[in-house]
Amino acid sequence: MKTIKLLLLAVIVVSLYSCKTATVYTNVLVPAQITVPQHIQTVGVLNRSLPAKGEGWSNFLEGFITGESIAADREGSYNVCKGLAFKVNTNPRFKAQLMEGEDLRGTGTKEFPTPLS
Repeated sequence: MKTIKLLLLAVIVVSLYSCKTATVYTNVLVPAQITVPQHIQTVGVLNRSLPAKGEGWSNFLEGFITGESIAADREGSYNVCKGLAFKVNTNPRFKAQLMEGEDLRGTGTKEFPTPLS
């Protein structure tokens, strides 16, 4: 009786072990929501979330009230731009360059700045 139970247990274990599956990953390019002309190969990632000139005091006051560390907004927005450039560079069609030296300021708020020409 004991050997029958062990044999039955062995058959169950072997049959369950053979049920495992493999995972297959595929990369699929999804069509974009906008059409970018074919001749554009390189895009620039520019940080326009920094506050405009003269907005420093209100930005400092907002940071003091919320308790954020010094330059947390600047560092966070830089990391977002760096992550975006990295993600775009994983696409086979485009090459992204992070434009760190440019100083085009935005509003420093949730409102979008005026579009660039």
